[in-house]
Amino acid sequence: MLSITQVAEKSDTPLRTLRRWMAQGKVRASTVLRQGNHQVHLWSAADVQKVRRYKAEHFGEGRGRRTDLEGKRSRKRKR
Repeated sequence: MLSITQVAEKSDTPLRTLRRWMAQGKVRASTVLRQGNHQVHLWSAADVQKVRRYKAEHFGEGRGRRTDLEGKRSRKRKR
């Protein structure tokens, strides 16, 4: 079983993004344990594959905000 940090590293997804997807119900850990007031999410190898698949289906290579901004900057310079 893996921690959320390990899943983020293995799926090449920022931890903050993975937490947001979890909050929105887009991805889920297979096991959730309660320890006092805290929940611990344990991820399997199959869960990591689900995260990778979700990312591949919804986010293409180079479609992020940073590349959009760089494209706008380069267009402004050409004028």
